[in-house]
Amino acid sequence: MFDKRLETFVTVADTGSFSKAAEILYLSVPAVSKQITALEKDYELTLFYRGSHGSRLTKAGLSLYKDAKELIALSSSALTRASLADNDDPRTMLRIGNELLAPAGDLRPYLICSELSEKYKLQVYSFTNDLNQSNFLYQKIGASLDGMGSLLSQYLLSMNLLLLPLHKIPVGIFLPIHHPLASKDTIQVSDLNDLPMIIPSSRSPFLEEINSYFKKQLSRQRIIRPDFFYSVDAFNECAARQLPLVAPAIWDGIHPGLIFRPIDWPFECTYSFVYAKEPSPAVAEFVRDLREARNELAKTDPSVCHD
Repeated sequence: MFDKRLETFVTVADTGSFSKAAEILYLSVPAVSKQITALEKDYELTLFYRGSHGSRLTKAGLSLYKDAKELIALSSSALTRASLADNDDPRTMLRIGNELLAPAGDLRPYLICSELSEKYKLQVYSFTNDLNQSNFLYQKIGASLDGMGSLLSQYLLSMNLLLLPLHKIPVGIFLPIHHPLASKDTIQVSDLNDLPMIIPSSRSPFLEEINSYFKKQLSRQRIIRPDFFYSVDAFNECAARQLPLVAPAIWDGIHPGLIFRPIDWPFECTYSFVYAKEPSPAVAEFVRDLREARNELAKTDPSVCHD
């Protein structure tokens, strides 16, 4: 399925030590070293800086590390799905991506509403919310993935994918749990005047629109624009620096040191189901059923989209 030496490489990278990796993999240190050396030789790469204080990834090693973790997960999931598909279950099996920013769990209300779980068997891929890794998985939609939930609507349209809008998710602010504003149920825009807060600096027109809104509404705005996208690392940095972060409510609960509060303003994201422009018959039928379930839910829930 893939070069098995990648598992050894990832373990060394995670532990920063050939000896610790050997213990985890139940191999000798020379055996681990031999695999890494052979991997570097075969692909003409230098993956680690080796020293007396451990091993550090080179730039090439860091690049391979990010992709290797996804390749390992893909290979393992492929075998699991093949095994699960080889039975007498009459349901149609679909492979759904699951990312931290837009978890597949948000599809649950639609499955419950229309009893789609009796018709479809969903196998889920999970992956971290690094924009480069997300891009790698989005490219698999229509091939090894049948679809996934996402908030990156404008970005995905440029990738020749189709979107079925499902529901709106409010954008608000994540505050350190002991922040003075954390006691309020809803934050007014005026409460944010002269408050240092983080809005990620990315290629998102949506984030630029929010940044421009603050500049117009706040007489003393102190907006920080670090060069990162939303990820667990972004929330860790905000908690460590004790700075509020503007982000969608879907991430509420991701960090124990931060609490989400809605802002009284018009900004919200759309959670959509993403699928290939030329879907398989099974995916096309699932999208039709999902649309019907969405339209039914929209009758009682104003946050749900409808035709």
